[in-house]
Amino acid sequence: MDECLGPFDLGSTQWYVLWHLVNNGPSVQRDLARALELERATLSGIIATLVRKDLVAQTANGGDHLSHGR
Repeated sequence: MDECLGPFDLGSTQWYVLWHLVNNGPSVQRDLARALELERATLSGIIATLVRKDLVAQTANGGDHLSHGR
């Protein structure tokens, strides 16, 4: 999987987060961490990277709301 994602500068966990957002809609970061069974600190780093790559949008509406794309 990493070989396929490499040209897109994505790791498998980043892809999994994107997949979840695309298929389940916007999410609150704490709920996303629970759904994906990731530590909140781990997910925070992944989200920061995806925001920097302009692949997700993050809004601070009392719960770190996430959605894919812009």
